[in-house]
Amino acid sequence: MRRTDEAMATEPVAPGLELPAMADPATAPASAIARQVADMAQGLAALADKLVEQPQPVSGDVAEADCIAFLESQFRIRRLRARHLPGMSFGEPAWDILLDLAVAHYWRRETSVTSLCIAADVPSTTALRWISSMTREGLIVRRSCQRDGRRSFLAISPASYQAMLALAADALRTIARVRARYLRG
Repeated sequence: MRRTDEAMATEPVAPGLELPAMADPATAPASAIARQVADMAQGLAALADKLVEQPQPVSGDVAEADCIAFLESQFRIRRLRARHLPGMSFGEPAWDILLDLAVAHYWRRETSVTSLCIAADVPSTTALRWISSMTREGLIVRRSCQRDGRRSFLAISPASYQAMLALAADALRTIARVRARYLRG
């Protein structure tokens, strides 16, 4: 069912954000439409700022920032493995890709294909095969660069991001239980 322009003008898009009614493109000058689009972009940016400022709980007892810190530490620990166990290949590029993209998502950083290949810590062709497979499976998403059509960026899918947060929250709770057991003994 199509909503009327009046309903769209008065209905809030998100809490604290109401979009102004759009001018009819057939009669309004381009500058008026451009101003309206700029106003909407500013409103969306303000809403995004509000959301970023508030730590998001994961399962109520673990903050999103704590989960991301855990995931980033896992990525860094994996690099330490190579230093302390030289010559050992553990072959988990998909996990490295998910860790890197989850942290990039939290910090709102764009990740190029080249950067992700480096993060996977495997030859480029292997990383590209994993990226292709993970994109087909819906674990990650690819989007073209607006300025340079030859480049593309990769991001973790919303479902994968939530799964990574849930895993990190469970891991942090498990660490707390194990640590408490050792502190008692």
